[in-house]
Amino acid sequence: MGTFHQVMLPLPNHQKHFTESVRTAARRLQIVFDTYGNVAAKTLNEETSAITNLIQELAGTYSEDTKTVRTHPSTGKRNEKE
Repeated sequence: MGTFHQVMLPLPNHQKHFTESVRTAARRLQIVFDTYGNVAAKTLNEETSAITNLIQELAGTYSEDTKTVRTHPSTGKRNEKE
């Protein structure tokens, strides 16, 4: 399994999280990932472009959502294992 799929793997579980903010952020991120589709199946140029654009979106518009799904609610610390 490629890195891209490993990044997406926890999103369905986060959408069932007990904390509403994590569920909401995960749903928004899932839409972004669905928009780009399976980047691994694209040609090299398309894949490179898609990954670059995805990273820009995650670091920009969706940076708070990314932080939310990567933060443990009880400690406020980032969960590096996900």
